[in-house]
Amino acid sequence: MTMTDAFHRVRLGASPPAQHAISPHAAGETGAALALLRTIVDNATDGMALFEANGDIALWNNAMCEINGFPRDVFAEFRNIGQVFRWQLENGQLERSEATLELDVTAYLGPGTRLSIYYGST
Repeated sequence: MTMTDAFHRVRLGASPPAQHAISPHAAGETGAALALLRTIVDNATDGMALFEANGDIALWNNAMCEINGFPRDVFAEFRNIGQVFRWQLENGQLERSEATLELDVTAYLGPGTRLSIYYGST
C-alpha cells in the first residue's frame, strides 16, 4: 500500500482492498494513527505537501493552499504534481518559457529540471 492509498483511505473512509487486508486491531491502530497525522498536518500553519516518487500527491494541507494562493476546491481534484504545475502556468504563478504548455509542464518535472532548482533539490 502506498502513502497515497493510505491517505486517500483516511480522507475517503474507504475499506482497504482485499490484498491489503489486516487484522481489525492493526487496522484500528493504523487508521487512528493516520487520522491523527492527517489532523496534525491539516492544522499546521506551515504549508506541507508530500508526493510519491512518480509525482502523485500523497497529501497537502490547507496552509499550503492558502500560502500559495491555490483554490482548495480546484486542487482537491488534482492527483499529480504535473496538474499543479499546469494550473500554475495557466494562471501566471509560474513563468512560461517553452513553445507549448505541455513542454512547460515537462520542464518543471524530473531530475535536473526546474523542479529540482525551484525547490532547492539536488
